[in-house]
Amino acid sequence: MKSDKKILSLVYPPYSTATAPPLGVCFLKSFVERSLPDWSVKVMDLNLTAHQDYFSLLDHNFCSAGENLTARLASETLLSQAARTFSGQNNNEFYNRADRYLLYCGLWHNLRFQLANPTLMEKVYHQTETVPAQVTQYIELILQDQPTVIGLSICYTQQLNIALCLAREIKKYCDIPVIAGGTFFNSKPDEFLVANPGVFDFIISGEAEKSLAEF
Repeated sequence: MKSDKKILSLVYPPYSTATAPPLGVCFLKSFVERSLPDWSVKVMDLNLTAHQDYFSLLDHNFCSAGENLTARLASETLLSQAARTFSGQNNNEFYNRADRYLLYCGLWHNLRFQLANPTLMEKVYHQTETVPAQVTQYIELILQDQPTVIGLSICYTQQLNIALCLAREIKKYCDIPVIAGGTFFNSKPDEFLVANPGVFDFIISGEAEKSLAEF
């Protein structure tokens, strides 16, 4: 039986490191549902989804033939080892092997180019590249719950272009209001709206609990 509650989908886009959950949207879910009993809040950690998809490809021998195959195989093997270490399966390397830990951190830092290539996403946003299947997949996930309102939480610069692409593409499918928030907008949100017209309907700057509930 379908609920009569209105749905707010709070989305955390790639890319940030996957060593901690996006606590901001989790706090917002708790506050909104406590304050507004006629609303249900869905949290979508697309950053985690991107990591899971990528490591699933690694587990299925995703590395293709071509130039520098040996180096790429070694890198992907180390990346799989880093994933296991950061998920708590190799405590010795996490706590006692500084050389391994720093190597894994370096590999993880470069992972953003596979999960949400910032250069590619900027080109997609400026419509000089085709929208990748990854973005379309994320939109389908966001819209599957038929949300009343969509909120995008952007904390880091490397999340911005994919969030802009998501917001613009969502508007091609429906007229659901899209709100942006997060620490990225702690300064000059008005200037951002002017520079990027028609993408986000609203921006919430600063602590968002009360502002979002009032909206």
